[in-house]
Amino acid sequence: MKKAARALQLSADSGGRVGLLAAVLDASDGVGGTAVRVTVDDLLSDLTPAARRLLDVVAVGRSAARAAAVEGVWARDADASNAGFDVALAELLESGLVVASSDRLRMGVPIVGEAVAAQLGTGRAAALHVAFAEILARLEGVDPRESADHVRVVADRVPRALSTGVLIAAAERRIDASDPLGAATDLEVAASLLAVAADRGSVTDHAAAFDVLLALGTAYYHGGRIEQADAAYRRAERFQDAVPAAKLAEFELNKTYVRADRGQPAAFPPSMSIRAREISNALPTSQ
Repeated sequence: MKKAARALQLSADSGGRVGLLAAVLDASDGVGGTAVRVTVDDLLSDLTPAARRLLDVVAVGRSAARAAAVEGVWARDADASNAGFDVALAELLESGLVVASSDRLRMGVPIVGEAVAAQLGTGRAAALHVAFAEILARLEGVDPRESADHVRVVADRVPRALSTGVLIAAAERRIDASDPLGAATDLEVAASLLAVAADRGSVTDHAAAFDVLLALGTAYYHGGRIEQADAAYRRAERFQDAVPAAKLAEFELNKTYVRADRGQPAAFPPSMSIRAREISNALPTSQ
């Protein structure tokens, strides 16, 4: 990373064409605008193939990708040039297209990242998201919400246990951060995966699908989305055959709260809060 570090200092001292690009974008009509496409294409035409492909990785990595994850995805990219990671990164840092901060890499001009990501083919974009999802899930100390941003895009392309595990852990973090609707975004995807598995699966699969749908409905309820909460609970009813009597009684009480509500969520008793840890323990191990 020494070359990359030297290039970072150079990029900090120069505006250059990236500064000009930022000015053009500020006055433009968005990612799909002609001025943006022409300016971005012109700027990227100067990059070596290795740097250009690394830019794809950084763009897919979202607003502030972990450098370790970016390097891991780069190493897995079958189409990547043989040029080293440090060399390609140094070129991007020197150009100002990528900025490094602590252990993060981000686009120097965010809309360039949007334009680069928009130009990727479906297959390549999906492959990069899969790589990020799997690598971030293995890195220590990574907030599962980072992995979930990629998993939601390609949930059906990674092992089901990984997808659902990441999404449920991310939902738990969002619940702890008082973001029930953010949690619902993750739980919707997890619930869809588990419901498909439960339709052709075991009692354990039914229980896992029920638990996530129960959590989804409760998240929607706490977020004030009463109709979506009721819909999630109705989906859960398909799998309640696998539910112990005590949990079924809780479920019936939840439905009573939701179906009696008129749009102003009342707080559930503490015993009825979302319990993502219990849900994750019920996940099936089969793919």
